[in-house]
Amino acid sequence: MKKKIVLIGIIVLNLIIIGFLIYQNNYINTKFKEIDEKLENIISSNSQQDIQINQLTEKQIKLEQQQSLKDLESGTDESIFENIPTDGLSPITEDEAKKIWEEFLTNTLSENISDYNISEIKNVMVRPNNRFTAGAEANVRTADFERSAYLLKYTRKDNMGEVVGYVDIYTGKVIGGYYNGD
Repeated sequence: MKKKIVLIGIIVLNLIIIGFLIYQNNYINTKFKEIDEKLENIISSNSQQDIQINQLTEKQIKLEQQQSLKDLESGTDESIFENIPTDGLSPITEDEAKKIWEEFLTNTLSENISDYNISEIKNVMVRPNNRFTAGAEANVRTADFERSAYLLKYTRKDNMGEVVGYVDIYTGKVIGGYYNGD
């Protein structure tokens, strides 16, 4: 009789333990499902935030480009038509002119500098113009005087065009240029 009671006790105890393990397993599976759902929500939220960040970044870049063009139209365009004296001014180097031109190409004309090869740099006398910032062809102006400038010719790597810019040797300003081809 004692053996039967002990055996029944062991069976009951085993059933309680098995029941407890099944309950814990269900509880843990439920918690895993909750964590998976939260993780999916976080991933989805991050994707949406990434999209919003990209959209805001694109808007900011466009606004900066528009502001850059406005700044050029209001300041640089007019100042390049002033024939200021160069007495006492030191000329910039070809490397400085190249850096100025590449910044202008990238920041103002929104060109990808890696699409171009430098094909020519030389010292020339040119009449300043606002061809890049005039907007419409009717607004293009050319000065009635000449300035000493570096001519920087950049040819597209696909040979489908080139862009030529003039950087004033003494002021370091982009004083004009033009596109060829395209």
